[in-house]
Amino acid sequence: MESQDSVIELVDEAYAAAMEPVRYDAFMASWERYIEACLEADSDAPLTALENSPVHAHFARGLEILDRLGRVRRTEATAADLVELALGAGIVINEAGRVLAANQTAETQLTVTTGSNLKDGRIDADAVTRILSWTQRSDREADSFLFAQCLVGDDPIAACFLATRIVLPDLAAGADGGLGHKHFLLTSIDLHMDDTTMGLLTEAFGLSQAEAEVAVQLGEGRTPQEIADLRSASINTIRTQIKKILKKTNAHGIPDLVRILCGFAAGYSANRAASQSVAKVSWPSGTRPAQSLVLPDGRRLSFAEHGDLQGRPVLFFHTMLYGTVVTDSFADACQRLGWRVIAPSRPGFGDSDLNGNAKGAALVDQTVQDTEYLLDYLQIDAALVLGHVAGSIYAQRFAVRFPQRTRGLLYVNHAPHWQEAFMDDLPRRQRLLAKTTRYAPAALPFLTRAGVALIDAGGHDAFIDALHQDAPEDRRALRRPDVYRAVIEGLRHTVKRGSAGFCLDCPLVLTDWAPDARGLNLPIRILHGTGDLVVTRNYIDGYVDKVPSATVTSIEGAGQFLLYSHWPRVLDQLKLLDKESAG
Repeated sequence: MESQDSVIELVDEAYAAAMEPVRYDAFMASWERYIEACLEADSDAPLTALENSPVHAHFARGLEILDRLGRVRRTEATAADLVELALGAGIVINEAGRVLAANQTAETQLTVTTGSNLKDGRIDADAVTRILSWTQRSDREADSFLFAQCLVGDDPIAACFLATRIVLPDLAAGADGGLGHKHFLLTSIDLHMDDTTMGLLTEAFGLSQAEAEVAVQLGEGRTPQEIADLRSASINTIRTQIKKILKKTNAHGIPDLVRILCGFAAGYSANRAASQSVAKVSWPSGTRPAQSLVLPDGRRLSFAEHGDLQGRPVLFFHTMLYGTVVTDSFADACQRLGWRVIAPSRPGFGDSDLNGNAKGAALVDQTVQDTEYLLDYLQIDAALVLGHVAGSIYAQRFAVRFPQRTRGLLYVNHAPHWQEAFMDDLPRRQRLLAKTTRYAPAALPFLTRAGVALIDAGGHDAFIDALHQDAPEDRRALRRPDVYRAVIEGLRHTVKRGSAGFCLDCPLVLTDWAPDARGLNLPIRILHGTGDLVVTRNYIDGYVDKVPSATVTSIEGAGQFLLYSHWPRVLDQLKLLDKESAG
């Protein structure tokens, strides 16, 4: 077992995560050390619950703290949305300098992170003093103030910051320490491009990665010699790259190139802000706002629809984390090509009510029964059935229970199959959740509820990074604004009613459902991204060994976000299934 000091550390981190969601990763690291030590010490009789563990009572108390705090940390979530619109570094602080949100540029350039204090970053102390002095003045003549020539780091790099007083309308009392609406947005006034903007720049002008980086360095005011020194390259190499850049961008010289770069970055930022603003009140042509119906037992079932309301129906069972949301491009293509994607929210997800105390196979059976009721409500006789990642469990179960209403099955990046040997091959964070589910299920409610608090506090990027940090295909996909938006909206769908729905699904993915499919007499297709580190090809092949009728298509360059990044391939598979079921 772990030492007493380690137990104390874990308990401390648990309370810290309950009070300060940004400590979630530190808590999870401590929990990982604890459970691994417990399993190693008792490998012949692994943990089945935490009832006899000294930390169980503290986890229960941590849940009480989270319940009492409620989901009031809306300030940080709104602030997080706001800083993402900044062209360069974006930071939201309160009048004491506490950072409520910081975008990636602020974290990288200024080492300012959510939950820290402005004075802890790389902005020089004099500038921080001037900024905080202004925020605390009661006689401010204007709601904005320009702080020029702030030095950043030891370089030093001169930067300008615009400070603006803001009002966050969904602020809950006490969420930021009782400081009311005294919040301020700091944005750097310089040319900076994040990974997404850089990717679009290279695509727009056909630049190589090196050429794009040199172009941005020119836009930052650096001379060719300074760029050569920074890149450890010869001046002749840099001059050759500059000539290529000017030719590809049709710029008449470096000043003209700077104009193009600034316009490109500002234009993209404005478009992104506009799209996020419009997204709050409208939907793409292929998507409609969520609807709901009342089930026979009085529970509410929420569902989304994408595509053509008169099109060929596809019943979509969502995954555990990323919900019923699809990219705008996917939805619009469904509209154009005549597909109607119907995506019910399972119990505890989105706006759907929990199903009493149902769990395990009983929960799956009741959920697919609810889904059949939805098809009746929509007057749909039969549909192709798509299971997205863990949604494949429900998709297969629907086909087993209602074969006459299932025209074909498509699993995207998953199959309803499990072997214990898979656990050690999972990425680190997924493996920790799997081991918690298997060996210490009593800890799962606190772990997942603390994760919800992190997402509520605007830490969705940190949450996603922990799951996909070692998956290059996933990280590449997240650079695309449409993919990123779908993932974030999917997370919000998952946590809208808390973490109970997610907890109920956790044991299901550690169950082998493949034997149920042996009697199915319908086409089964599996679409798998070769870069998926969670569901590997061995995982898929294990299902095919038990269900030989299944056909696998591998997609190079795709990971867990295949549905969002390679959606045309999903539509290709639906088209093939449509033909096979018709034949």
